[in-house]
Amino acid sequence: MFLDINMPDLSGMEWVRGMSHPPLVVFTTAYAEYAVEGFRVNAVDYLLKPFGLGEFVESSNRLKQRLQQVQALQQNDPSDVSDSTLFLKTGYKIVRVQSRDIVYAEAMSEYLKVYVVQEPHPVVVLTSVGRLLGQLPPDRFLRLHRSFLVNLDRIVQVSRHCVWMDNGKEIPLGNAYKSDFRTWCACHGWAQ
Repeated sequence: MFLDINMPDLSGMEWVRGMSHPPLVVFTTAYAEYAVEGFRVNAVDYLLKPFGLGEFVESSNRLKQRLQQVQALQQNDPSDVSDSTLFLKTGYKIVRVQSRDIVYAEAMSEYLKVYVVQEPHPVVVLTSVGRLLGQLPPDRFLRLHRSFLVNLDRIVQVSRHCVWMDNGKEIPLGNAYKSDFRTWCACHGWAQ
């Protein structure tokens, strides 16, 4: 849902807060000071007026991606989207992995190397970063680069161009993903 914040009788922010099961929301407003508050109510995006068609399309794509993530999680386990169990096919076997144990994943051609806590070697699966991201809890995982997705709970250090994970791995921060990551940082106390 695209929703203006400044409305006559009830602000868009108050309207979303008053709902027991709010929809996915993109706030549109001329007031930049509401941005942080918008993300506190789990807004997918925030469009500052006046915005152009390109910004609208980018926002629509973010909204579509988030909706697909939520739907995939509900299909896997509708009772618990905070920690899903994944069954990853690697070679001739299937490995069970808890999402909370994934540190990060790295694309390698058409394969993905999934690095798991206390595993000496990554789990190599035939999938894409986007497809794996759609199977993970959207509030705990984020794509930071076209080749990397990370478990946000496992970030230990942040700089302008990269993040460091709790296993010591340095992950580059791609230009196309900086905006989403900066928003996450602002909402979670990581000053940049």
